[in-house]
Amino acid sequence: GRFYLPAGTYRLTASGNTGPYVGPYRAYVYRISEAPETAPLTLGLGSVVNEAINPIGDRDTFNIAIAPGELFRVRLDVSTVSARGLFVSYWDYDSPIYPGGPSFWLSPGDVTMPRTAQANDNRRFSISSYNENSSEHGTYTIRVEAVPLAPESNPATLGIGSTVSEALPVGDVDQYDLVAAPNSEFALLVRFVYASPCVEVLAPDSPVMLGSTYGAEQDIGSGIIRLGPTGRARIRVWVRNDCLVDMPYKAALAIPIDQYTLNVLAVNRAPEIAPATISVGDTVRSETISHPADVDEFRFTGTAGQVVVPAYRMIYTGFSAATLRLEIVTPGGNVVGTLVNGAYVGVWQRGTGIQLPSTGTFTARLMTEGNREGMGPYEFTVGN
Repeated sequence: GRFYLPAGTYRLTASGNTGPYVGPYRAYVYRISEAPETAPLTLGLGSVVNEAINPIGDRDTFNIAIAPGELFRVRLDVSTVSARGLFVSYWDYDSPIYPGGPSFWLSPGDVTMPRTAQANDNRRFSISSYNENSSEHGTYTIRVEAVPLAPESNPATLGIGSTVSEALPVGDVDQYDLVAAPNSEFALLVRFVYASPCVEVLAPDSPVMLGSTYGAEQDIGSGIIRLGPTGRARIRVWVRNDCLVDMPYKAALAIPIDQYTLNVLAVNRAPEIAPATISVGDTVRSETISHPADVDEFRFTGTAGQVVVPAYRMIYTGFSAATLRLEIVTPGGNVVGTLVNGAYVGVWQRGTGIQLPSTGTFTARLMTEGNREGMGPYEFTVGN
């Protein structure tokens, strides 16, 4: 392995043990350079590098000259000599020793997960062997590639109500342009079988994030997202190292998704079953939150100074990681009280008393909390 030592004089000691660990030996001490031996130190999109991990324990570190925010990936060519593959490690720190970013163990022909070029000085990656033993050194070829953003089999433009099914090969990113009426509201529901996709909603012409969600081996949904005055946004689906939820052992692998389904859901604020007008003290039954864009809003009349107590219970019909959220909203649209509790299925969850600030028509708003799929059926009341 590599040792990082300050200048000085050191002693190397070899000691034997019982059994087979006796007899003659030969020790080699090499000076290791972090710089590539013959290839350029700085690479950009499209760069192809022919280099070598030699001697054993060598590491080649390259600078990245790619515009901040651009996506790229590194591919290990099939001509690479090391049959066990090599590590590609991204640097997230200024440390001269430890890269700190995600590392990928690539066999010849493999590619890393996509990486966003950084705006700081930590725009580097390194090539090194896996175990630094005698079988893992020799020549290699890497390619710095731009990441294609177009989905493979679906239109790149979506509207609210669209549903698409796609696959994400290793290192792939699917980006869709969402076009709708200005200031429209929507939510996303993504169904997949395996791995941990990141789903991001970005402004149409900047890296500003409007919303995002991720998850591990289950359906995932976003919260409600509002478009700006242009009525446009970009939806990006990809597998990224920091989205590997509950699967840390996969941090050194590039993960494919055989199939995912992306639903762009319109927000519906009307209850599906129960009347939308209630009175303080009523208990609403037989309603449900069915997906991330489903919001049930009930209106009730209140007077200034009146104290109301929100309460709900969730009725179990199957697994869901979501939590219900109940908000009390004034006639002017301000939230004056919120009840959010964990998934205590079948048990009434009661909030503290809320003093209404004025007289008028208030709203009791129920929706999913967090980034998971809907809760299913529930009951609630706004009591005295």
